[in-house]
Amino acid sequence: MKKNININLFGTLYAIDEDAYKLLGNYLDNMKSYFAKRDGGDEIADDIEHRVAEHLWTLKEQGRNVIDIETVKRIISSIGNPAEVDGAMDDSAADAPADDSTAGETTDARSSEAESAEEDAKQGKDAGIDLGETKWIDRMLNHVKTHRFYRDGKDKIAGGVISGLRHYCGGGDIVVWRVCAVLLTIATFTLCQMDFTGVLQRFLILLFIVPLIIYIALWLLAPVARTAEERLCMTGEEVTPESISRTLIAEADEENKPATKRQHDGTIMGRLFEIAKFCVKSVALVAFAMMSAFALAYLVCGAVYSIVGEPFLLLFNNNQQDVQVLTSIPLLGLYWIISALCWLIVSVLPLLGIIRSFQSNRKPLGFAAIASLIGTWIVAITVGILLFALFAIHAENESKIIDRQQNTHNGIYLSRWTWEKLYAKGWTVNDAGNIRFASLFSDSDDDPLRLGNEPFHVSPDENGKPMTVSLSHKQSLAKGDYTLECLSICTAMDATLSVWSGDKCLAMLRLDGYGA
Repeated sequence: MKKNININLFGTLYAIDEDAYKLLGNYLDNMKSYFAKRDGGDEIADDIEHRVAEHLWTLKEQGRNVIDIETVKRIISSIGNPAEVDGAMDDSAADAPADDSTAGETTDARSSEAESAEEDAKQGKDAGIDLGETKWIDRMLNHVKTHRFYRDGKDKIAGGVISGLRHYCGGGDIVVWRVCAVLLTIATFTLCQMDFTGVLQRFLILLFIVPLIIYIALWLLAPVARTAEERLCMTGEEVTPESISRTLIAEADEENKPATKRQHDGTIMGRLFEIAKFCVKSVALVAFAMMSAFALAYLVCGAVYSIVGEPFLLLFNNNQQDVQVLTSIPLLGLYWIISALCWLIVSVLPLLGIIRSFQSNRKPLGFAAIASLIGTWIVAITVGILLFALFAIHAENESKIIDRQQNTHNGIYLSRWTWEKLYAKGWTVNDAGNIRFASLFSDSDDDPLRLGNEPFHVSPDENGKPMTVSLSHKQSLAKGDYTLECLSICTAMDATLSVWSGDKCLAMLRLDGYGA
């Protein structure tokens, strides 16, 4: 359903679609703006409006009740260049009998132009001037003359500055321009954080700050290409009534397509929102790009492990226990590849979506495509999390089994670090039963009774049976009198500290409660 509008054109009412009314109004306004700068422009603009009225009157006489946008496009195309129509009609009769003379004059002109070009080439060669270089300079000067810098109001994400630069520099894929701008900004910011000194550090800071200031200044000061004439100047195309007509028709066709994004107005808040959105999308782009790179590397490592096996793990980890834990996982290579594919999908799909959001005039995805992509992403992240959880559980259980096997001596299990410290200090574990945990505490201010040493700590297991712990330390001492002292925190019963010489107990100190 379309909205119809009644317009009054030179005293006659016409019914016209809303889209057609907008296109016709833009056309008449642009023609008035274009011819207003020329002598007799008001008369030409008025003549254009009369010609439009004539076409509409003809259609009305033919029984057309409502004018649609396609009809307006045909009217605009049929008018052509209004400034040349009258002259062309007046001169057509005079031009017909002079065909032969005109052809002769054209031939003479072309021959004279060729001779002039040869003369210029000869003079340039005699003067030692590279004609290729002069042509390049001429092209550059012509580019500067024909192009004006405007912010692109039709294709903008953060003010339309990058899109305007793209048009001013000759075009190219806007996605490449935007991605390169984001990557260069992040690269210069990262380099600024590195530990450089002297002139290089200041240069890097300027390399980051100056383009940022220029970008913001262009955003705030550069005009937006609003009219068709300004957009033609932005792209370097010749501004003529025909080109303006083509531009307006092309824009009308584009506007009739389904909208892919919401354009914010030119207010300060709208621009700030666009800046924030652009920054968030840029950070997300880099984050998901890094995640995709890591996932791809993870996938490659999984494929290599499936071929090489355990030696590949030893390249990255020399700890035999860790390697043994990993290789104990059934079908590790298959698990590795599947989990890598899942995380690659989880990171690549958002990355492609972000890259697509930088594209202008993109076609909207259908509901089925969106649903399938979201479903694939959910399945991938679910499978990835489940595989990671299963791996963590299996690795933890296997690590405990291997640790207990390797650190159980004479039926007594202590942590590897505890065994190493006890052996280093000359202590021997004679018995350790019904204990849940046994370790040495390193020096810490949390224990006020440490006295600069490393106390031995044991705690019972859950079965409630009495602990049986026996440690011994042998030391050769000279004959003499010695005092046996111990500072302890002991909540167990029948805990003692004793000194033996062979099978003879020389002294015993009870450690019940908070002993001394």
